[in-house]
Amino acid sequence: MLHPKTLYFVLLICIFNINTSRVAPVSQTYEEVLRMGQGIITDARWRPDGEALLVNSSQGVWIYTPEFEPVGHLANVKAAIFSPDNSMIAGIDTSDENIVFWNAAGTEQLGIIPTDQPVREIAFSPDGELLAGIAFNANGELLPGYGFQLVLVWDVATQNIVSSLATDYEIFYFAWNRSGDQFAVSGVDQVEIFDLETDTSYVLNLPENQYHVFKIAWVSDADLLALGADYYNAPVNTLQIWDMATRKLLSIIQAGQVLDLDAHPHDAIIATATDRYSAITDYATIRLWNPLTGELLGEVEQFVRNPVSIDWNAAGTQLLAVSADNTARIVPWPVTVPRPTDQPILQGFGNAVTALDWNSDGSQIVSGHEDGSVRVWDTR
Repeated sequence: MLHPKTLYFVLLICIFNINTSRVAPVSQTYEEVLRMGQGIITDARWRPDGEALLVNSSQGVWIYTPEFEPVGHLANVKAAIFSPDNSMIAGIDTSDENIVFWNAAGTEQLGIIPTDQPVREIAFSPDGELLAGIAFNANGELLPGYGFQLVLVWDVATQNIVSSLATDYEIFYFAWNRSGDQFAVSGVDQVEIFDLETDTSYVLNLPENQYHVFKIAWVSDADLLALGADYYNAPVNTLQIWDMATRKLLSIIQAGQVLDLDAHPHDAIIATATDRYSAITDYATIRLWNPLTGELLGEVEQFVRNPVSIDWNAAGTQLLAVSADNTARIVPWPVTVPRPTDQPILQGFGNAVTALDWNSDGSQIVSGHEDGSVRVWDTR
């Protein structure tokens, strides 16, 4: 995912480092094993193989070992990400907005892609062969010769541009499909699909009622796209499932106002976080759906405050749900207990979450917070 879950950050004025040993769960409660930070934290994520940790901050990018020892620091860099094959880091140079590649430790520069427009975010394709970047005009004006925002796609090996998509709207979300031959972008009342094989794009014909798309997710290996959307000034909100083979709306699920959604990494299952004030329920809920049939497969009810972030682990056996009351719970799949009071809790969040990521085997979670801290949690 390209966007942080929360938009507000606070400067970390000191660095905390508590017990770094593994801590076993106690009474179904997961424990914090490390707290660290370097400036204002904007993103934190594991390397896909779980052998390193990447932290983006106002002081650049920091790379840590699995034992949380700092091994590298890339100053004047933002929006850094690991490649899917674990071999490199890509990031945006804050001095000239060029895209720069380093080895996985951040100790050797591998290449530079000059950019004519400021790039906001980048994302590797699932196979790591392509890199997409969202360019925009910081003043909110149209890019000369392009549009309001522009998606550029480069070949990582040659560092040459291979495709581009100009838009006349602000892009909220970007998502590669699982095979990496298409991507989707969403804006207000707008969802556009770009096909790299044909170098063409098309806009989904959304229902006539005005929608504001919050989130998009491709469904496993199925040729489906899920849209979490809400009607403007209307009591009913929905989850839309689109068939990309036919470019037609497959179903509209009355899911409540979708605050966040995440597709299961292997199966055709969509998890949604629902507003507690929606017309469907009077409490916040995590729901799991079969996108092919619209069947409700399971739910966790009665969160005191709205869940604002949900994320599957790599195995698809657990779902991490972060709530607006600064609590986080681990929801098992299949759902075995329907109420969050029965779910394991990550203690000590304290501040709003700005970044969240499972490691490769689901044994640890890294979280970034609005107070600037980065925390690592042992979930075993």
